[in-house]
Amino acid sequence: MATGWLGWSDAEALTTPVPRILLAVEGRTEWARLTNPFGSEKPSHGGIAGARLTSAGTVDLSGWTPPSPAELDAKIRGRFG
Repeated sequence: MATGWLGWSDAEALTTPVPRILLAVEGRTEWARLTNPFGSEKPSHGGIAGARLTSAGTVDLSGWTPPSPAELDAKIRGRFG
């Protein structure tokens, strides 16, 4: 995802924490939806519940529990087919 759809370098992708990559993918998805002239309504999924990007540019994960492998697989397949 990071080196393909987000266009990051290999070094950026390997040194970035997974929650930050997921936030970037959600942001890119939202940007694509908002800039698409034939865009649909906002999707019902809620993003990374409990995670937020702080003003310092770090990810605050207090209250966040990682998704199970099955949930993560379903989320990725739901977005990218």
